[in-house]
Amino acid sequence: MAAKAKGIKKRSPLRGNQQRNLRPKRWQRTIKKSSIKKNKKKLAKKVGKKPATKRTKPEKKSMWKLSPQSRNSVRELWVFQKEGVTIGLNQIYGRSFVIVDQKPDLANYDPDKGISIHKFEFIDHEEAGDPDPDWRFPDGFPLEERTRIVKLWDDEYDDGMRKAGWTCECDTFFTGPLLIEEVDVDFPHSPV
Repeated sequence: MAAKAKGIKKRSPLRGNQQRNLRPKRWQRTIKKSSIKKNKKKLAKKVGKKPATKRTKPEKKSMWKLSPQSRNSVRELWVFQKEGVTIGLNQIYGRSFVIVDQKPDLANYDPDKGISIHKFEFIDHEEAGDPDPDWRFPDGFPLEERTRIVKLWDDEYDDGMRKAGWTCECDTFFTGPLLIEEVDVDFPHSPV
């Protein structure tokens, strides 16, 4: 009672500006979405541009994975030449594949002859498994030179052969029935 006698008022929990900010202002009214669209169209006509339209997603590009269906159907053939001497290396891999951006046309494919992977414009290529190399040296080629070349290949592959002055050519063939799978562009090693 003593507080009332002295003229002290009870205060609200919000003070001054805080109470005023709770009231909606004229410009804080809600506007209907339809009137916003109309205003955008009017503004676009004034500026000379078309109103914004809904964006469409770009069409996802397909990629294809081509691989032999059976194991040990991948043959890699190397030919090395230097000063009139030709050496061959034949390697058979357990698995391999190529990733291409267009579905391959295999209408004329002969599974017995096989097909060179270099006939395709491939994006990625992988061979799996440790091949058993089959070297073809000319008759009368010195044994110590054979051993040196095999060691050079085992240590540095074709880079070592080139450093030693050999020209190197390689071709990889798929044989037997082939498997064609559509793969995801972002994850080309996984089928769709």
